[in-house]
Amino acid sequence: MSRTSWAGMGMLALKVGPKLLKSMKALKSLKALGAVGSVAAYTWLFSWQMAIAIIVLLFVHEYGHIWAMKKEGMKVKGIYFIPFLGGAAVPDEMFNSRRQESFVAIMGPVFGLGLTLIVLIIHFITGQEMYAGIAAWMALINAFQLLPINPMDGGRIVKSIVMSIQEKIGIVVVISGFALAAYLLIKLHIWLFVIMIPIGLLEFFLELKFGRKAPKQITTELERNLWLLYQNRMTTKQILIYAVVTIAVLGSLFGGMFFAQSIPGAKEALMVIM
Repeated sequence: MSRTSWAGMGMLALKVGPKLLKSMKALKSLKALGAVGSVAAYTWLFSWQMAIAIIVLLFVHEYGHIWAMKKEGMKVKGIYFIPFLGGAAVPDEMFNSRRQESFVAIMGPVFGLGLTLIVLIIHFITGQEMYAGIAAWMALINAFQLLPINPMDGGRIVKSIVMSIQEKIGIVVVISGFALAAYLLIKLHIWLFVIMIPIGLLEFFLELKFGRKAPKQITTELERNLWLLYQNRMTTKQILIYAVVTIAVLGSLFGGMFFAQSIPGAKEALMVIM
């Protein structure tokens, strides 16, 4: 497999991998091992400089989720790194509303955007073109994570918005997201998508199943959390806010990526590190 293919799989893994870990009881003792293993993995794929940049990006992005969870009063387990598969902000409880799910989801890309802007500023201060390339790469990863495919950040936001508007519309949009995932799987030959599709489908199916039940039929904590998530929809004002913020963040990421590539030498630097 070519380095370009590995890079593509790695980029996708940055988002898909964490969703697997969230269903596992991660041990604290694995944190350091995961971080060291991740540095080694990305050094093998790219370079040690780029490996450090990826780890920093993963930490900042996932810390954005952690910050949002704590802001919402949620208990968290922490941030975990998985070699080749990225990082995970692991909560100790589930979302209890569509607004909460959207808030936690968007703050990862928001923090990632902030880091991208900082790296661009470093480029302007130092004049080193490699920083522009790294900033463009970071923007690309964060923009990718906002794809409208559940359970990625963008997918969670879109799902929360459309399910708050109307259930039938929401089902059509979410299923269309899975169709998009299948298309990308075939088009880009990134077979790691096969992991994301069943996870997202199962999660969405459980939301529908337990969310539609009468309160007296809810018997477990899991069912109660899914019922709350389904029932607690966003208001029109909240829908507009999260839609506008998501579009603004995505637009800024693409803007930063293309702006960085327009800097002399930055495009070549981006090609080298990828």
